[in-house]
Amino acid sequence: MINYTRYINAVHFEQWDFSFLIDYILNNHHFYIKRTLPLIEHNLERCINTDPNRNNTNSEFSKIIYCFTELSNELTTHLTKEEKMLFPYMKKMYIAEKNQLELPPPPFGSISKPVEVMEKEHNNISGLLNKIKNLTNSCNIAESSSETFRMLHQELTDFQEDINIHFHLENHILFPDAIKLEEKLLKHNSII
Repeated sequence: MINYTRYINAVHFEQWDFSFLIDYILNNHHFYIKRTLPLIEHNLERCINTDPNRNNTNSEFSKIIYCFTELSNELTTHLTKEEKMLFPYMKKMYIAEKNQLELPPPPFGSISKPVEVMEKEHNNISGLLNKIKNLTNSCNIAESSSETFRMLHQELTDFQEDINIHFHLENHILFPDAIKLEEKLLKHNSII
């Protein structure tokens, strides 16, 4: 498990090239999420299948699977928005700045609008992860002695750590830089 704070402070992401940071987020964090969601889901299903209360919709595992399904759906939609709309436009902004080109108009108005949506989704996703963490921590000793459950618990812990780093990079570095870059490019465009 990575120590989130030490990792963020040691790497100095804020000094990275704008486009490189986008590629890093895509190739590391988005890839990790897409690869890990099915693994966690598989281990959740294994835990539920061994849960003596599996037919009880109020059991801890039933609540966990419900929250995880909601989390998975929200993350999948969220990543698609970033990959298909937001990040490509951010890269266009980067290219426009590097080549001193006019900024093409975004399909969504100001970059701050989708950034605000992404940040709200980050908060919702973080809330779901915290809820799942609390539910897995409240499972009884018999369930927690299962190797599958211990593996699931570690996967969820690692997943939450990766999400924390991912969201930190976007909320505190990438998104503020994108807003500043857009303002700079719009000023440049008004001069042309």
